[in-house]
Amino acid sequence: RKGSFKGARETFPLTLWNVEELTEGKFCLIRPGGQQVRLRADSQAESELWVKKLSESMGRAKKEKRDMGHQHAMKMAQQELEATRKEKQKEDQQRDAERTRERLQALKEEEMRIKRLEQER
Repeated sequence: RKGSFKGARETFPLTLWNVEELTEGKFCLIRPGGQQVRLRADSQAESELWVKKLSESMGRAKKEKRDMGHQHAMKMAQQELEATRKEKQKEDQQRDAERTRERLQALKEEEMRIKRLEQER
């Protein structure tokens, strides 16, 4: 559309768009699906400044998004590790309890054997 849009505001998530410099003070935002928003600055120099600043901001936003993804992955890995530790601890406790039961059973059997031997004397 043609016309003056000075002061108009619309927001675009920087991680989803790329910026491309055109000619005659024009530039556009391009979404991976092909959607474009064409913009025009008052001069070629201003257009170049917009492209530079948008590119820098988009780069920072994409890096922050990647970093947040890495942080989330680390958090998930830590939670999985903690769950694995707890599961192993529970298995160790169950194994220790089973060994204790087996030792107790062996002691009872030994006690019964001793009692039988004493009765036989």
